[in-house]
Amino acid sequence: MSTYRELRGLKVKYLAADPDPGAAGDVWYNSTTFELKAFVGRAAFHSSSPLSTARTLLGAFGTVPAGAVTGGDKGPARANETEEYNGTGWVSSGDLNTTRKAGSGTGTQTAGVLFGGSGPPDVADTEEYDGSSWTAGEDLPAARAYIGSAGTQTAGLVAGGWDGTSYLTTTQEYDGTNFADGNAMNQGRYNLSGCGTQTAALMMCGYPGSYPAAKYTESYDGTNWTAESNSNAHRASAAGDGTTTAAVIAGGEAPAVITTTETWDGSSWSTSPASLSTARKGTGGIGTSSNLVVAGGYSTDETAITEEYSLSFDVVTAGAWSSGGNLPQDSRGGGSFGTQTAGVYVGGLQYPSDTKNRTDEYNGSSWTNVNNLPTNYSNGNSCGTLTAGLIFGSQQNYGVEEQTFEYDGTDWTAGGSLPDIGPAYQQAGGGGTQTAAVACGGYGDPPPGVANVVEYDGSSWSANPNNLPASNYGQAGDGTSTALWIAGGYLVTTATLEFDGTSFTSSGAFASARPSGTGAGYGPQTNAIVSGGDASAGLVSEQYNGTAWATAPQMSTARKYGNGASRSAGSTTGWQAGGATPPNPNTNNTEEFTGETSAETASTIDFD
Repeated sequence: MSTYRELRGLKVKYLAADPDPGAAGDVWYNSTTFELKAFVGRAAFHSSSPLSTARTLLGAFGTVPAGAVTGGDKGPARANETEEYNGTGWVSSGDLNTTRKAGSGTGTQTAGVLFGGSGPPDVADTEEYDGSSWTAGEDLPAARAYIGSAGTQTAGLVAGGWDGTSYLTTTQEYDGTNFADGNAMNQGRYNLSGCGTQTAALMMCGYPGSYPAAKYTESYDGTNWTAESNSNAHRASAAGDGTTTAAVIAGGEAPAVITTTETWDGSSWSTSPASLSTARKGTGGIGTSSNLVVAGGYSTDETAITEEYSLSFDVVTAGAWSSGGNLPQDSRGGGSFGTQTAGVYVGGLQYPSDTKNRTDEYNGSSWTNVNNLPTNYSNGNSCGTLTAGLIFGSQQNYGVEEQTFEYDGTDWTAGGSLPDIGPAYQQAGGGGTQTAAVACGGYGDPPPGVANVVEYDGSSWSANPNNLPASNYGQAGDGTSTALWIAGGYLVTTATLEFDGTSFTSSGAFASARPSGTGAGYGPQTNAIVSGGDASAGLVSEQYNGTAWATAPQMSTARKYGNGASRSAGSTTGWQAGGATPPNPNTNNTEEFTGETSAETASTIDFD
C-alpha cells in the first residue's frame, strides 16, 4: 500500500514565524498569518554609490563584490582611471597606460585584461591588470574599438567591433601572451556585449551598421559561432554578463537610450520585471546573471550613476542621505559629537543672530536649545558622546584658541588648556573621547599650518614627540586616541593617516581632494565616512574600511565646513548639519545617513 507521503509528496514545515535566516527554495506554512510562503528569487535594481568620475564607454571586468571598470569617455577628454567595486562603493586604483574609450574588458579584479579602444584614433593595445596596476600585453592584430569580449586574462576572446571602416565579424583568442585567429561571427557588428568563457561564449546585440540596433545573439563553442534566439528589444552599448546558459543584459540604445532588462536561459530571452531607474548606454557591466552592476554610461550626458541588479529573495535598500530636522540657525564650523539620535552641535559662525556659543541637541528628528557654551567657539575640533563630549581649539578671533570644554549632557565645564604654540589649533584634525583625545596640526603661526600633535587625558594636554609627517589643517578625523584616522586638509588634500597612540602611518587616499573636511568626518578607524568639502567635493561622500576609501551616496546639499557625528556607531548611521553653501554663506540644513541594508523577504503562495 502506498503511504501518504508517496501519494501527496513531502511535508510542508508548519512554523509560527518566517525562518531567519532562510534559503532559496524554502517552503513553509506560517500558522500566525495563515499563509503558505516561500523564499523565491525576485529581480530588482537598487542604487549603489556612484563612480568617482562621470564617464561612458568603459571597459569592465570581474564580479560582485570584486569587479572593476577602467578608461572611458569624459566628454572632450578620455579617461585612464581604474575603479574597483567592493559591493557598496568604488575605490580608485592604478591608471591605464593608454588613455582610451570603448575598450573591452574581461577577467577578474586581480587578473583582468582590456582589449583595444579608441583615443581616437583606434588602438590595438592590450593591457593586463593585477589588482593594482596595468602592464602592456600583446597588441591585437589590428586596431579596433567597440569590441565584445569574454573569458579570462589567460584564456580570452574578442569578437566584432569597428576598425574605422567596417563592422567586423573578426574573432581572436588570447592565451595571455599571443592572439590566434578564430572563426568569424555570422553577423558583423560593434557596441556588442559579451560574456562567458573562451570555449563557451555569448555575444549579444550591438549595431550591425544601421539603425535600429540588432537583436542578434550568437554562441561560441571554442571553434564555431551559432546563431541563437534574438533578444526582445533592439539594443547596443548595453551592460551584460553571465554564461551561455544564464545571462542578463540591461540598458543600451536602440537608438534612444532604454531601461529594460532581459535574461537568457540558454535558449531564449525573457523581459525582466526589473528596469534601470535611469536609461543609459555605454555602461560598464560586471557580475553574473543574478548579480550585475551597471556603472556610468551616457543618458543626457556622461554619468557616474551605479545601479545593482539582483535576482534574490533578499530585498536590498541602498545607503542614502535623507532630510533631517534643520538647525535653529544657519551655521558653519561648529563642533559636533554624539550619534544620529543623540547628538550635539555647538558654536560656529551663525547668522543672523550670530550666537557663536549656542548649543543644540539632536534626537534624530529635531534640534533643542540647551545650556549654551560659556564662550564663543568656531572651527576647532570635537569628539565624544552626548553625555561625555569634548571641544578643543577655536578660531582665534571668535574665542580663546587654546580652550577646552567638556559637556556632561547638561552643563559645560572648562578643561585643561591646550599648549600655547600660536594660533595653530584652529581647524586641527583629531578625535578620541572626553578622557583620551588627540589634536593634530592646525592653522599655524606663521601660516599656513603646523605638524604638532598633542594628547588629552581628561584633565591636561601633553605634546606627543611624533609630529604629523607634514604640516596640515582642515583635516577630517575620528576614532580613539590609540586608533585614530585623519584625512584630507588644506595642505595635504587626499592623504589619510592612522595613529596608534604613538606614531602615524599612511593609508589609502581620498578619491576626491577634500581641503576643508574638519568636522565632516566621523566613525571609527575601520568604519568611517566623510562628506562635503570645497569645490567638486561639496556633495561627495566616501567611506573608509581601515585600508581604502570607497565612494558613498552623495548628499543633496553641497557644503563645506559642515559638522557631523555618529562617533560611536560608525558610518552606518550619522548626520551632517550646517556648513557653507556657496554662493550663500551658511545653511541650517541637516541630512541623515543610513547605510545599505539587506533583508530576507518571503513570498506568499496564492492559489487563487
